[in-house]
Amino acid sequence: MAAVSVALGLLGGCGSGRSEAERTADLRAAQARQLAKDAGLPADVTAFLETAARGVAATFTATYHVGDATVVVAQRPPRRRVDTRRAGAPDHADVVTADATYACDRDPRWSCRRTGPVAQGAGAFNPELVTTVAQSLAASRDAYSLRAEPREVAGVEADCLVASPRASDDTAAPGGAETLCVSPSGVPLLLAAAGGEALRATAFRRGASDAALALPATP
Repeated sequence: MAAVSVALGLLGGCGSGRSEAERTADLRAAQARQLAKDAGLPADVTAFLETAARGVAATFTATYHVGDATVVVAQRPPRRRVDTRRAGAPDHADVVTADATYACDRDPRWSCRRTGPVAQGAGAFNPELVTTVAQSLAASRDAYSLRAEPREVAGVEADCLVASPRASDDTAAPGGAETLCVSPSGVPLLLAAAGGEALRATAFRRGASDAALALPATP
């Protein structure tokens, strides 16, 4: 599997306050830049990783198609809510407030339970994860060519990283091209793996309302 797929799970997440989220984004971008440089990655790939690292500070609302589920993500650091809707299953929401995290289900009414303290930087780049991404991308260079390119996804001019199999002397590398696209603020918008799309944003906007971030029920 190309490193693009690995990178998907390392993007997004939340910080612990707007100013802190911005400082964290600067730190993550600097880490991504240095590690990409150490790994010998091309300049356009390095720039992509820097952009993706800044997703920790993004404020946005996005709707995704993920397999048979619809996932709606609203984020305004440190607040974040992720709603998952799937036919034949109760709606589920994971909510991060300023002081705690909650899991909520609707069956048939919403109920919420506290699951722990605020998740610091969940899913975002941290030094270990940036290292993993940079090393994975560097390791894939023998089997894949890497390039960055712009594409429009969900009405957004996205930055995309494409990993295409290299042809050897007489055979091609296994699998097909993989693509990861992020918004200008680093929010994941598309993951297209060799077998088809694993994730695509169908709607995206900058901003997240209080209603979109609120707990659906009192814990």
